[in-house]
Amino acid sequence: MANNDSVDIEQKIKGNDNVQQQVIVQGNMVLGLNREQVLDMIKCYCFTDKEQIIEIVQEAIHNIPEDKRQAPNKRIFVSTIQQLSYSLDDEIIKTTYQRLLQSSMNKDKSKTIHPSFVEIIKQLSPIDAQVLNIFQTKAVFTTICMRINYNASETFADYLID
Repeated sequence: MANNDSVDIEQKIKGNDNVQQQVIVQGNMVLGLNREQVLDMIKCYCFTDKEQIIEIVQEAIHNIPEDKRQAPNKRIFVSTIQQLSYSLDDEIIKTTYQRLLQSSMNKDKSKTIHPSFVEIIKQLSPIDAQVLNIFQTKAVFTTICMRINYNASETFADYLID
């Protein structure tokens, strides 16, 4: 399934100034899927930092066992790459998108990945993402249930501050 041949892919794209530019992607990549199709999907959307996005996708694919790799669902892949391009400076959100990509290309996990997950991540702050990651790593959670009776002339916030 793996191909170790070095392949150069040349693609003309429109840059930020709407002028055609030539981009050449070089190197050995062992993806276990159609490399050209994945790279073409990345390149055709003219992302600002294509090389960084390609590296993120390569790492996601590399972390999937070779016998579990599959082509990504385009609805999930394209929208994830688009949102990832806006989140490259935020390590937590970037990693969350990368994990979503990785799961979407894993035969064992892809059936549980819903296209709406991209939109959910898009709305998360880095702290929100960290909190959700805790649920993945912890099996037992301590919860506290608190009931406060307060006077109608005071606000609930007054009790929280005191």
